[in-house]
Amino acid sequence: MLLEGLVAVLAIITVIILPKNSPLLKADPNLIYAGGIAKSLALFNIPYQIAFTFALLAFSTFVYDTLDVCTRLARYIFQELTGWHSKKGSLCAGVASVLVPFIFLMASKEKAYLAAWPAFGASNQLLASIILLAVSVWLIHLGKRPWYTILPMIFMFAVTSWSLVILSIPFVKSLAGLTTGFFPSADTVLLGGCGVLLLALSLMLIVETVRVLFFFRTKAA
Repeated sequence: MLLEGLVAVLAIITVIILPKNSPLLKADPNLIYAGGIAKSLALFNIPYQIAFTFALLAFSTFVYDTLDVCTRLARYIFQELTGWHSKKGSLCAGVASVLVPFIFLMASKEKAYLAAWPAFGASNQLLASIILLAVSVWLIHLGKRPWYTILPMIFMFAVTSWSLVILSIPFVKSLAGLTTGFFPSADTVLLGGCGVLLLALSLMLIVETVRVLFFFRTKAA
């Protein structure tokens, strides 16, 4: 998380130093990334075109690997939530994990990732708070004081949950317009739907954690 914070600071500084009318601000992210890597490697006498091609390959590999991991994790989580551990359940979970983003992809306009990016950032920090929550439960089971993990977990969870609430408000308000024939945009549904779903899952996890800790203390008593 500390390294991610450092990367975020460097990314903000990089954007700040760009001129207001720089053509890089209108370029695709993969080209910006590849161009930056190529110029950096050019300082070590590596040809620009070779470095640029290598950076694009690295970027594509990272994206494809991330999509593969996300699909696998979605299938595993779907099976855990539904309890479908058979071969048919694995097939249904795999289809659901691919079908949902495919529907969003077909319904959204070009470069829809810009609309989903705030939800991705919130989910990333929510994952960090969930990891701290798991570590806190583990420390409690060991009989150790978990305050140095609970306090940052509470802070991150509160900030992330508030962010998800803000992202979900336009989507929730748009639902009232369905009765009058007004349909929200695909970006609103994508962003708000993800926000509501992530918020619901996080609350379910908190309830499950409280239940486990209560059971543990009751058993210990």
